[in-house]
Amino acid sequence: MALPSNYDIKQYLPTEQDFANVFAAKQNGHTGTLNWYPYENYAPYYYPTIRIYLAAILLKWKELGKQIENKLIKGRYEWINGDKQLIPYYTARDLATIRSIAIQYKRYYLSSYMKYRDKGQELESPEKLRQAARDARKGEIDVKIKGTSNLLRIIPYSMKYGDADPNKKQVGNKMYLFFSKENGGKYKLSIKMSLYGTDYNQILDAPYFATEQEARDFIANIDHNHINTKVTVEDWRYVITDQRIEDGMTIDANGNYVKNYYNPKLSDARKVDTDCGPAYMLNERDNYWDKIYKNRAARKAKAKGI
Repeated sequence: MALPSNYDIKQYLPTEQDFANVFAAKQNGHTGTLNWYPYENYAPYYYPTIRIYLAAILLKWKELGKQIENKLIKGRYEWINGDKQLIPYYTARDLATIRSIAIQYKRYYLSSYMKYRDKGQELESPEKLRQAARDARKGEIDVKIKGTSNLLRIIPYSMKYGDADPNKKQVGNKMYLFFSKENGGKYKLSIKMSLYGTDYNQILDAPYFATEQEARDFIANIDHNHINTKVTVEDWRYVITDQRIEDGMTIDANGNYVKNYYNPKLSDARKVDTDCGPAYMLNERDNYWDKIYKNRAARKAKAKGI
């Protein structure tokens, strides 16, 4: 593969606005504001994508440059002679040629580049800033107990993920920790990254605690020795809270949608043993899973024509 015929060298070279945009995005981490994706209307040259690619390299934003390069080389699917094939926008050799062109014709963008070179290159990438900020919160236990008389619960967050503003405190990705099956008088625990595609109920399947110390003791056992999971738990942080839990929406007398809230109480739960230690289980959970199992059995019977 070679560069598309009749390409315009100057169109490949980053402008002052390109440098300004890449510098701003490197500051705030908002790559969505950059016009870097190789949309079809940019074919066959994809000039805007190449300009951002070169500006990222010149301002030493390695992660963005690599992300764009990978996309250009990976390409897009096209139907060729009845076969769906993955066709690169540019090959690795093409991009090497373009980088050589940028060096050879740097006189066309040098003055614009020099305005952003020092401050752009000295600026740490948002990816590294985010990771450092996330790493700093690993193992953190944030206690938010307001005296509501509700049972306490644990909200875990994985600090492995997150794309928030790198200059702000990183939240991480909310995780879910649920009761699973009982085995030998103890309940196994299950970890989910989302509720999508599961029968778990974020209220009924969650473990609860009567005291902060119970919750802390439980957290101390959240590891791969106590929970059989492929999910990384070593980079979690935790919130212990007694705040009410959002529980769907209803329509009030005026026809407005309002949030429902659930307040878990000690009187509505029983103490059980788990692989991570004692916790409280809501009594309603039994009825909930009875219905789930009955529905599953009915679906299987219907599928078999019984």
